Amino acid sequence: MSADNGIYILETEGPEFRVAHLMAVENINFDENAPEPMQPPGNNSIYEYRPEDAAHCAWQEANQKRYDSQDPDVLIKNAREMWAGSPVFTSKSFAFMYADEISKKYTILEYGISTIKIPRKF
Repeated sequence: MSADNGIYILETEGPEFRVAHLMAVENINFDENAPEPMQPPGNNSIYEYRPEDAAHCAWQEANQKRYDSQDPDVLIKNAREMWAGSPVFTSKSFAFMYADEISKKYTILEYGISTIKIPRKF
């Protein structure tokens, strides 16, 4: 069983640092506006390497755009929801001290204390 959690420090322009305990932080990469990927016919795995199959490559690309977006505008939109109400720090040191303090509340932190940087205003 996985805890899939951690204390995450979000760094945005300013700089500003927000600290939150989050689960499934990979959802920050989800682009709800990207079209749903359509699996080509056949019993294919999204992870197969098939450069000769244009439909399979298109499926992989669409899947990456929707579920693993690196677009900073998508990331900051999701971050605003995930870190809403989190304390804001202007010092990275203070953010880490706070993260360390709240980490003591959790018996399991699968990903410990991690940082995420998005080059946008919160």
